[in-house]
Amino acid sequence: MEKHLEVIKKYVESKEVEDLALCVKNLIEKNGQEAGEGANADVFRLNHETFGQICIKRSKKMRKFKIIDEEKEFDTQEEIWERGVSSPRPIILIEDKISKDRYIAMKFIEGCTIGEIMEGKQELPETYDHEKFWKKVESDIGLMHDKVGKYNKSIHHRDLHPYNLMIERATGIPVLIDFGSSGEDFGGGDVYREDILMLNEEKGNYEFRKNYPLKNDLMQMNSIKKEMFHKSLTIRSKSDIIPKK
Repeated sequence: MEKHLEVIKKYVESKEVEDLALCVKNLIEKNGQEAGEGANADVFRLNHETFGQICIKRSKKMRKFKIIDEEKEFDTQEEIWERGVSSPRPIILIEDKISKDRYIAMKFIEGCTIGEIMEGKQELPETYDHEKFWKKVESDIGLMHDKVGKYNKSIHHRDLHPYNLMIERATGIPVLIDFGSSGEDFGGGDVYREDILMLNEEKGNYEFRKNYPLKNDLMQMNSIKKEMFHKSLTIRSKSDIIPKK
């Protein structure tokens, strides 16, 4: 393994760690294919002999806001996956000790985001069934919020928007992504209020924001669901009047 690459979190075996570290090395050398960009991270796609398509998320040095670190994000996403939520399972968290860049590798999801559909950047998959899709989203959020049984806390996404909700193309199922703003609720206080550091882009520094309001999972879900209902009707009504070649 490259000496300047340090494994911080993993669930794979030692040999696979070395293989994945080489994948990250390829990314550093700009052999990765860019797959997306968010407020806090860039996303790349690589091929791996064992895992197939891998998505690698690289945190930006100047993130729009700081709420949790990559270790916490990795652990949260692992627990989300264990609860049965449709989300990419994290594979490994690596830090480049020279550049201080951090990379979370996870399974690549072949699909598109709701945001891309709404903005006309991607076509609506034929597998999309509105009622089934949103029933599964509601079920997944319920699994996250559940504190019954072995879980003594609920987990909240807190940044659910159309670009953080994917449609897997082959199955039409929803996939929740990007847990960099997530939070845990043990039964006290308002989980949707948090003291955070917000980037002042003009000054290039961070400013403390006390009790900052974050996005409510259920309210966001209902809003996106309603908007997507009208969008899917429009898309499919247009396809009905356009003759297929």
